[in-house]
Amino acid sequence: MTSHLVVALPLTLCSKGVRKDQLPIPQYALDAPLRPAILPAEAPPDVNGKAQIYCLNEQCRKKTGQHDRKAGNILCIDYLCKNCCRNAQLLATQSNTARPKCPPHQVPAAVRSHLAVQPNRNPPPFPPTPPPSHPLPAHPPAPLQAGPQPQAGPSRSQNRSHASRDVAPPAPTKPKAQPMGPHWLARQQEAANLTLSKKSAKLEKEELEEQKKRTCKFLIWYKNGQNPLTHTAFIKTYPDLPLKTLLPEFLQLGYRENSYIEYREDSTWMSARPDISITVNSAHTNLLRLAPSLIESLEDCPGLEEALKLQPRKLPKGKRAARDEVVSPVKVYRQHSQASAPQALRSTSPTLAPISVAHSRSPVAGPSRVRLVPAPFPLDVNTKQKRKVWPAQFYVCDVVDGLQEMKKLREKKVGQRCAFEKVFPGPVYNSGQFAATQHVLRHAGTTLVNRFVKRGRCSGAYWSVFRKKLPKDIDSTEFSNRKAIEDLADVSSSSSDDSTPMNLDDDDLSLDSDPESDSGSLTQSRLERCTFCNDVITVELSKDTLAMRDKLILQMPISFTKTFAYCELHRIESEGNKWPRTPDFGSLFDRTVALKGSLASLLTHEIVAKNEFYRDAQKSFAGMGTVAASRVGSQLGRFEGHGAGYYGDKGYIIIQSALMVMFPDYSFDTSPFPSLDWKLFREKVLIPEVSTRLIQTSTTQPWTLNNKLILL
Repeated sequence: MTSHLVVALPLTLCSKGVRKDQLPIPQYALDAPLRPAILPAEAPPDVNGKAQIYCLNEQCRKKTGQHDRKAGNILCIDYLCKNCCRNAQLLATQSNTARPKCPPHQVPAAVRSHLAVQPNRNPPPFPPTPPPSHPLPAHPPAPLQAGPQPQAGPSRSQNRSHASRDVAPPAPTKPKAQPMGPHWLARQQEAANLTLSKKSAKLEKEELEEQKKRTCKFLIWYKNGQNPLTHTAFIKTYPDLPLKTLLPEFLQLGYRENSYIEYREDSTWMSARPDISITVNSAHTNLLRLAPSLIESLEDCPGLEEALKLQPRKLPKGKRAARDEVVSPVKVYRQHSQASAPQALRSTSPTLAPISVAHSRSPVAGPSRVRLVPAPFPLDVNTKQKRKVWPAQFYVCDVVDGLQEMKKLREKKVGQRCAFEKVFPGPVYNSGQFAATQHVLRHAGTTLVNRFVKRGRCSGAYWSVFRKKLPKDIDSTEFSNRKAIEDLADVSSSSSDDSTPMNLDDDDLSLDSDPESDSGSLTQSRLERCTFCNDVITVELSKDTLAMRDKLILQMPISFTKTFAYCELHRIESEGNKWPRTPDFGSLFDRTVALKGSLASLLTHEIVAKNEFYRDAQKSFAGMGTVAASRVGSQLGRFEGHGAGYYGDKGYIIIQSALMVMFPDYSFDTSPFPSLDWKLFREKVLIPEVSTRLIQTSTTQPWTLNNKLILL
């Protein structure tokens, strides 16, 4: 039997890690941990060989002869026979010794129990074998037969098997620590410093971001007639601000001891001394006033009204909040081309219809402003170019004088669009709006028009004020209520003496139609929308609001919690124009039924042929029969049909229900309408027509029904 010996030869070193042969030790050897040598694995016995082995229990004999030993199983874990393997498992269980399972003999494993009490002496290796039927001789047993049986394998297995039976295997423990090289500490310190520097940069950035969130802006009025002081301060105790932290600034502004400071809280001015704490908000400007005394206050504060308009509203709580229902805006898809009136009316289909996925509403990557097709209100504001709305934001005298000047240019063969742009530089020309303005002036009467012309350029002489004085249906082509106009003229003449009225003939107010003029509507002018909430921005934003928007755009994509303050500011400014925001769904059904008389005229081919929505439907289903057009497959590419606009999906369902009551199936003849059955005629023609008329009655702006001025 060959034995393997591993001898550890000592390595003699001199100073500084150099061996006696003057060769340096490699760096990887110094840094690597020292590990023990691994012994070569013992070769397993030849399982496929034909060598015969005997059971390792020397007392195991066959019944046929006294000198015949039983054969052992070479696949057994202890090279035993089946009976001896079972006895070994029983012995291991009684002596609380672990023994693995023996697969060839199907003997289960013996598990060691740590709670069992170990005996003081080792038990005998095997239980005594029952004596044979005839007594054994007194001489020792014969030696093993010399033959082809293996020599080294059984002896090693015998030693290993007895050791496994007598000594329990050690319990598994954690690997012991190994000695490491001499330079491991420097490497570890270098890696720790690098990690610390990265964490420091990240923490510093987080601290700067946190500091920005706690930085507030203040407007401080300290003297009557003086512009306020704009002050920015970092609040450590944000959102609570002890007023005494701003006391150095107050003293420089002339604050006297024991005086009072006024601050804005919940739309109310509160007075207090600097020894209290107030709540501030970094999302908007905080307002402060240095009051001379408790009963005296600063009355002349320049810029206070503008600052109060930008303050956030106090949100209602409880049941009142449910009354102010906010309607979700209709989905609008970004487009780069201008949209005509019927295209602007197109919106997403109701909830039951599938939605096209070809359009994306992902945020814009760059800081450029987003131009979208218009939706709900207002209809004619272009804040991108900072243009005035014609004629609503013009004086009546300027409108009348401008129309007369345009008439002179038209006599010189100047086109209507060119003449309008020369006389009214800035506003977007729209033929429909222009015709509506002429129509209103023709039916308003010279007395009332002269009254507003003589007012000149004052706050009460705007066209919007003039339009509110007139009946709401004056812009209709069928207007005939002359008595209302005469009553207004009598009231106007009695309130003021117009000694020199201005004569306005119909010829002065009517201009020939220009073939070059655009037949579109106001919806062709693109409106600016909020990049974050998709609302229309109707006013010119302040510098602070624009700066806030530019910072938020650079941070996109961004959470809505960070853009809420900006969206709240531009909504406050938009609501100053009194644009409707919440539809009255309770009265929508009755208002739709009230239009039955005018909608019935659309059931005749002569009238509906002039309708834009009907013409669009005919183009969409051209060449199809009624059955083919009503199939789902024919409408796969037409999901962006006409919706209910401002009223959204909820209003769409209400209007559709009212139309089904007024015009059910088989109640009118659809033969004059090729490719349209009753359902398609209601969806493609009547629903957008009703939505257009209802929205026109919800605003005071002068629109014409012929051009279908509606924004989604």
